[in-house]
Amino acid sequence: MAKTWLSVTVELVEGGGYRFWPRPGRVFAAARKHTFAELATAIDVSFGRWDLSHLWQFELEGHVYVAPEDPEWGSGENDKVLPETSRLSRLAVGDVFVYQFARATRGCTSAASGRRASTPSRSSARRRPR
Repeated sequence: MAKTWLSVTVELVEGGGYRFWPRPGRVFAAARKHTFAELATAIDVSFGRWDLSHLWQFELEGHVYVAPEDPEWGSGENDKVLPETSRLSRLAVGDVFVYQFARATRGCTSAASGRRASTPSRSSARRRPR
């Protein structure tokens, strides 16, 4: 696979009981070798989350979840759960995904298209030239 980077844009749509417009956002450059755990930390720190001990998970298309192991966060019987060490190489340009931290939900997109996630926040990823 060619060395490509993703430009991941994350927008905060809802949090603390508020719905934001315009949405505050951040743009991340992420290598496909980075893990979802590393992306979760980058999102939390960039939005000023100070209590990073809460559980988190990503929901990818097709009811696929990426999360640290924890018995308190169960998944449906048809859901597939991947370890937090899964790499961003799983993402394709155009994928829509959701990031959930504790009880707050943010959405994400791995796409150059402007597709909107149907969740409270979204992020998009685009390939960056080498």
